[in-house]
Amino acid sequence: MTFILVLICIFTASIQSVLRREYGRYDGVGIGFNFIQSLVSLAVFALSGLIRGLEFPASAEMYLYSLGFAAAYITAITAALSALACGPFGATSLIISYSTVLPTFYGLIFLGEPLRATNVIGIACFLASLWLMRPDGSDGGDNKKNPRWLILVAAAFVGNGFCSILQKAEQNALGDGYSDEFMICALTAVTLALGAASLFRRSGKIPGRAIIYPLLCGAANGVTNLLVLIVIAYAAASVFFPMISAGQLLASLVYAVVLYKERPRGRMYPAAALGLASLVLLNI
Repeated sequence: MTFILVLICIFTASIQSVLRREYGRYDGVGIGFNFIQSLVSLAVFALSGLIRGLEFPASAEMYLYSLGFAAAYITAITAALSALACGPFGATSLIISYSTVLPTFYGLIFLGEPLRATNVIGIACFLASLWLMRPDGSDGGDNKKNPRWLILVAAAFVGNGFCSILQKAEQNALGDGYSDEFMICALTAVTLALGAASLFRRSGKIPGRAIIYPLLCGAANGVTNLLVLIVIAYAAASVFFPMISAGQLLASLVYAVVLYKERPRGRMYPAAALGLASLVLLNI
């Protein structure tokens, strides 16, 4: 049963990129998309919190962390949608998935976590994979001639990584007792900011036939987070998180080839293999 839940979690986590890419055909900015997605995700965490019982802290520390998370989250989801809309699906998903390396560096540098052999090998695999994926025009020059895509995918990478860093910092400071409250505050700030922005931008209006994409993406995001909470109670984190990371990467490559008919250049395959090894090693 646990294995089935892990497979569902991999699917709900990876399908979000497909939904963003499909919506990007209608709107490459996606403010309205991200507003609805965050609203649905907020509803999921609010329901979870109400079932568990909410207890918001009196001190300001958690709220400051949640505001930082909100800023990183807005950067991550906005840049990811735009990058997927203007660049290759496979390379975009692959690079964004590497964001788990940033919390590793944070733990080593700021938390004094021990540097293990798996960390060293994982970081080496990560750097080698990035070097192999550098744009050189061998894929037709699309990425080399598209600095906007490079900036967007870098912003999504950093934003996604900082989301994990701020979650880790908040847990270190306050413990695990405020997880729902933390996410409710963060997603409320995200939803309010994106809702306000959508009122002042023509691109914030969602075409009627495209409304299904943010609804499904928000639901997938909420289901992923709930499944993580369920599965982690039965599976060791050192096994579960590498499986999720590796599964997302492999699913993204399948989507790129099957759904979008992308034909990765030769060196993309060793880059993906090294990236897969990096994600597993850094999450062990």
